Amino acid sequence: MENSVLLLIFLALVIVCTIMLAKKIRVAYPILLVFVGLALCFIPGLPKVELEPKVVFICLVLK
Repeated sequence: MENSVLLLIFLALVIVCTIMLAKKIRVAYPILLVFVGLALCFIPGLPKVELEPKVVFICLVLK
């Protein structure tokens, strides 16, 4: 439980920093988020994040 909370805080911090960097260098932030996500997936030791299909479906429907 504690590791998942730390992971979520770390990912939120990475997202915020990436968006701030994108504004600073005047690049669309979704593009930079994709590149940062690709870079994060190659870091050894990071836990695998899995989402249940029901959660993704509900998030997409509510939007």
